Amino acid sequence: MRQTRVYSILQQFSRIEQNRCRKYLQSPYFNQNETIVDLFELILEDIRKPAREDWSKSGVWEALALPLPVDDVRLRKYFSDLQKLVEGYLGQQVYDQRAVQQYENIMESISLKKLEGMDGTANRKARKALEKTDHRSSRFYLDQYLIDKQFYNLTQFDTKRSVRSNIDQMAENLDHFFLIEKLRFHTTVLMQKRLVNYDYSLSMMNEIVDYARKHQEDLPKSIGLYLKVLNLYEKEEDIQLYYEYKDELAKVGHLFPYDELIEIYRIGTNYCVQKLNRGQSNFLQELFELYEKLIEMEVKFNQDLNPWDFRNAIVVALRLGHYDWTETFINENAQWIPESYRDNAVTFNLATLYFYRQDYDQVIKLLRYVEYDDITYNLNSKTILLHTYYETDEIESLYSLFESFRVYLNRNKSISEAKKADYKNLIKYTKKLTRIQPGDDKSLQKLTKEIQETKRLASRKWLVDKVEELV
Repeated sequence: MRQTRVYSILQQFSRIEQNRCRKYLQSPYFNQNETIVDLFELILEDIRKPAREDWSKSGVWEALALPLPVDDVRLRKYFSDLQKLVEGYLGQQVYDQRAVQQYENIMESISLKKLEGMDGTANRKARKALEKTDHRSSRFYLDQYLIDKQFYNLTQFDTKRSVRSNIDQMAENLDHFFLIEKLRFHTTVLMQKRLVNYDYSLSMMNEIVDYARKHQEDLPKSIGLYLKVLNLYEKEEDIQLYYEYKDELAKVGHLFPYDELIEIYRIGTNYCVQKLNRGQSNFLQELFELYEKLIEMEVKFNQDLNPWDFRNAIVVALRLGHYDWTETFINENAQWIPESYRDNAVTFNLATLYFYRQDYDQVIKLLRYVEYDDITYNLNSKTILLHTYYETDEIESLYSLFESFRVYLNRNKSISEAKKADYKNLIKYTKKLTRIQPGDDKSLQKLTKEIQETKRLASRKWLVDKVEELV
């Protein structure tokens, strides 16, 4: 029974969330079945300190101390009802944080029940709650539309045909919501197409973009930022458009909710990475600054740091030579990485820092006996270890790693063939490099040509640098 969905959900809750969920379950308004609460407590007890060996249906039934023979159907119903209540708790948490939505629902209820004397107060409170929100992106205009719609219903404009209604306001707010969401989806699709070969069909996009550009001065500022983003995709070579996007982001970024703003920043980081891949090294500093902002937002708004943003920021910082910054960054921000990723992230990134500082003994100490669950960490750690053995002239260890690395690549079916080619070629050319004597210009020229002509190759720049050292 540990494989049930509700067990998995509760396992992911923090201790605070578990306690809040308990209060929800104990409320007679939501739940009047004490057995459901007992089942909840039994699951939490097992999650915190697994002590009960028998978690079969009969074992759980016995633990619940029910005065009936084991009933498979009834037990499944208990688990199902608990899951529904936990899902209800999750929905309630979001609802409790959205005052605007609460007032919208109050207005709708007043309208449906035809209650008199409450409509004006509810409308004022809804609009006041909306004005207190910091964001002015799509959700703001959707809420404005819903409030206007409930106001329309409450005032019964459909029966008062001689009185001017608020239909134009409703239509305008709905238009703004629609435009922002469509532009958001459009930019997301354009970004994904750079990474994966997915095909999407978004209707009316040409007309929407043309309309937004023509009427930009009269539309919300959030639409203006999305148009700056579109410029990046349409005219990639015009670098000035990147700086216009960056300036606009600094001006109006505060208008967006956290999740939407993160998406817009990631568009900028992807753009910088593409420029770096084309040899435009000045975008390394730009990428560093964007990652600094991304991580600042993740910690501030989410209290949870994406381990890949953590790693990417460190790689960029090290390439810029910010070694002390990197060490401070790791020490101060590791606590925000989700616990399941934290140890791997800290170990790997510290090893990367030590490699850049040429403290190779520490690199070997951290990585020699480590096998990461995550494929990306595993590939990168083996690559750093390969570099380290070469730099320290640990030939025996290096050749042993060649073999174990090749076996890992061959056996792991989760790694794409293209990615395997990257690392197999790294092994191949590093092995060749170890067999060439300094000053053997003919062999070095041949190897340089092979490296240049090979399409799939990890650590290409490192290999080129090592060849040049032997010239």
